[in-house]
Amino acid sequence: MKILIWKSKHGDVYMSARTPKEEERAWLYLFECMDDDGYYCDLDGDESTAYKDAKEGDARGARWLLLIRSGYEYETITIEHLVEP
Repeated sequence: MKILIWKSKHGDVYMSARTPKEEERAWLYLFECMDDDGYYCDLDGDESTAYKDAKEGDARGARWLLLIRSGYEYETITIEHLVEP
């Protein structure tokens, strides 16, 4: 199981993903949260293409955009793997 963690000034969000479909939904959810908060108003080049794809529901575009911008102010995304004994 993966846990996607978004740390922001609005609070931290932890998304669990047990299956590939759940992971896709988690990436799209995190993208939508950031888009709703106006984080993607200054995109150009490949970022604009990934943004358009993510807006159309493409989890790969959302994942790429979130990871490429991770480390920007309020855009920290990490992936952790849960250890189940």
